[in-house]
Amino acid sequence: RMQAQRSLGYASRSFGIFRRDFYVAIVTDYLGLVLQLQAIANAERGLALNRQIEELETALVETGRSQPFQADEARKDTLDAVDDLASRQEAYQLSLDRFKVRIGMDPERPMVIIPTEIQIPIPEVDQDRAIHYAMEYRLDLQTNRDQLEDARRQIDLAENGMLPDLELKGDLRIGGNEVIDGVDFGETRASGGVFLSLPLDRVDESVALRQAQVRFAQDERLYSRSLDDAAVSVRQSIRDIDRAQFSILLQERSVEIAENRIASIDAAPDRATARDRTTAVAGLRTAEDRRDTSKRDLQVAVLKYLNATGILRLTPEGRLQPLPNMPVGEV
Repeated sequence: RMQAQRSLGYASRSFGIFRRDFYVAIVTDYLGLVLQLQAIANAERGLALNRQIEELETALVETGRSQPFQADEARKDTLDAVDDLASRQEAYQLSLDRFKVRIGMDPERPMVIIPTEIQIPIPEVDQDRAIHYAMEYRLDLQTNRDQLEDARRQIDLAENGMLPDLELKGDLRIGGNEVIDGVDFGETRASGGVFLSLPLDRVDESVALRQAQVRFAQDERLYSRSLDDAAVSVRQSIRDIDRAQFSILLQERSVEIAENRIASIDAAPDRATARDRTTAVAGLRTAEDRRDTSKRDLQVAVLKYLNATGILRLTPEGRLQPLPNMPVGEV
């Protein structure tokens, strides 16, 4: 009965782990769809800029201020931008269909993804404290600790089987035809005995004890490894948060540089070639894509950090449950 109760607890924890991992996976897929929508929007803006460049180069060629091949270069870059936009739209539709299948939705049903940014405050990370949280709150480590106790209890049971057995037995029988004051004392028999079994030839019990000891040693090594793996995952999640924050700063600066480059070209259009203009537009689009990717990576990194430390909590409806003094919003 005790083992059955503990097994029920293990199953409950396994379901809790699945809910948290599944939530992080679904949110990651959703943010990936949002990122693809943002990439499509960036490509549309880039296409609009390429068309403006094409119109400008065509006008310069018509007035004799530029060579015809400059207009051809601009036209080619516009066609490449159209093809890139179509490829991104097709990739988005494929990802959307896969997302429908994953959440159990009919792929034929229409779905509109509303771009939403999950605003989760960046945790003030202390590595030692984060690892302490993981050791205390992670459900898989709690299960591993309890299973290690189960293995130790099996050793105790096996050792008990190696001890001597002492049994007391007694038997009392009353019968016959003689009755005195309503009590039959005709024929009465009584017997008793003490049985002592010494552990002189207990091969099976000795083998069972050795097997229990080996299993405990194996479980102990697995538990030690699970502690190390948990600490590594926590450190990795902390590094992912730091890297994403640093990447956002760099890409924001890259966007500013690309915008300034386009502005300088627009200020003196006669001194720039079609290649200069299209290269500047491509640089802006690349910087915007990388900035959006870094923002997505930061949101995912924070969720993975909460999950790795075991402090991620979900409501019964499957939504993120904020910790005390942790504001969570959606934009």
